[in-house]
Amino acid sequence: MKYLELVDVYDNLEKRSGRLQKTYFISKLLEKTDVEELDKVVLLLQGRLFPSYDERKIGIAERLVIKALATATGKSSDDIEKKWKSIGDLGEVAKELTKSKTQSTLFST
Repeated sequence: MKYLELVDVYDNLEKRSGRLQKTYFISKLLEKTDVEELDKVVLLLQGRLFPSYDERKIGIAERLVIKALATATGKSSDDIEKKWKSIGDLGEVAKELTKSKTQSTLFST
């Protein structure tokens, strides 16, 4: 399965408020998921990378994400943190900061 298919389901789930509608989109995704990938897709749908009994962490701290966003967008870390406090979700901040960005160069000055 391509991750883009899962992202499309995430988008559909975010746009819906009804439990039945969300269940429909999840069921359609699970129907077309290969058995070998099913456990991974279910974990991602739960917002996890590892099962609950697994204590591993991905090890990406919020500060590292803020620093990466600052480098990618040219915004200051302080501006990104303020936006994060107002929005409440660092992923949404990244989406907002990069939505108008079309292409960047490989090297920064």
